[in-house]
Amino acid sequence: KSYSVIQIQTCIRGYQARCTLKMIKQNAAAISIQTCFRRYRDFVRFFIMQYYAIKIQTCARSLLANCKVKQLKRQKIKNSRSLSNMLSRVPSSYMNRSPPPITALSSSSSLPLKKMKKIPLRREIQSSKEKYAPPRKMLQKQQEKKAAMIIERFFIKIKA
Repeated sequence: KSYSVIQIQTCIRGYQARCTLKMIKQNAAAISIQTCFRRYRDFVRFFIMQYYAIKIQTCARSLLANCKVKQLKRQKIKNSRSLSNMLSRVPSSYMNRSPPPITALSSSSSLPLKKMKKIPLRREIQSSKEKYAPPRKMLQKQQEKKAAMIIERFFIKIKA
């Protein structure tokens, strides 16, 4: 009779041990899943915060740059007014003088004449930049694709 009681006790203890082991494995799996999800969620939050921080910084920098440009324009206008005031004080007899004669080089001169490079106008430079620069929407889509790829890679690493 004692042998059968011991056998029943061992079966019950074995069953209890298997149940506790199963619970421990489930808890460990749940904990690892939760940590991976929390890591992913925090990464996405950080990435979004970084994106908006960069947007805010660019807006602030463009605002500062625009203010600086306006200030420089005002200063340039002020300087040009002072220059015109200075020119108005110059005696008219000096202003009406004829310029000194220019001595032209003759074609038989031994010095070779250099060809002048054409300096592009500001409008031409801007138009050439506009031709070759991709549109802003295209750049924004590329940045969003990069962000999505980074998030996907990170998520795939977590799954593996």
